[in-house]
Amino acid sequence: MAAKLGVSARAAGRLIRQGVSDTAVHKAAESGRITRLDDGTFDPATVAQEWEKNTDPARVTSGKAGVTTPPTEAAQNIQGMRLVREAFETKLVELEYRKKIGELVPLEEMESAIFEVARRVRDRLLGMAPRLAPVVAGLGGNTDDCFKAIEEEVHLVLDELAGMKP
Repeated sequence: MAAKLGVSARAAGRLIRQGVSDTAVHKAAESGRITRLDDGTFDPATVAQEWEKNTDPARVTSGKAGVTTPPTEAAQNIQGMRLVREAFETKLVELEYRKKIGELVPLEEMESAIFEVARRVRDRLLGMAPRLAPVVAGLGGNTDDCFKAIEEEVHLVLDELAGMKP
């Protein structure tokens, strides 16, 4: 009967998967996770199957000293990143839609519109005192005193409005 031809530990590592060193293959053989042929080499037909069957995925190293990661972690990270990217893309599409139908307007436009309204309110309030002073004076009193009283009240209102936060 012809003896099986085996492969070296280095070749067995390449058969198992990229990144498996010959040292790891030797350690697996010493611990009984993979079997050697009589001549000390490894059976190329069964070495990868034995490795997968008898190796704990949580203890597989990433090639960096002492760093262990399950083989599925990278796939989970990629899937998670795809989900995050798709969620952001969905939000961007929704924002564009809401902008096109007029629900959203640029911040600069809103700030400009608010400033214009606030300036008109200020101008109208400040214009009240000169217009109302003669009317109030006609009700019985000094025009200057009435003007001063109305103006003080308008300034109090404006100061109060200026201190408000949006």
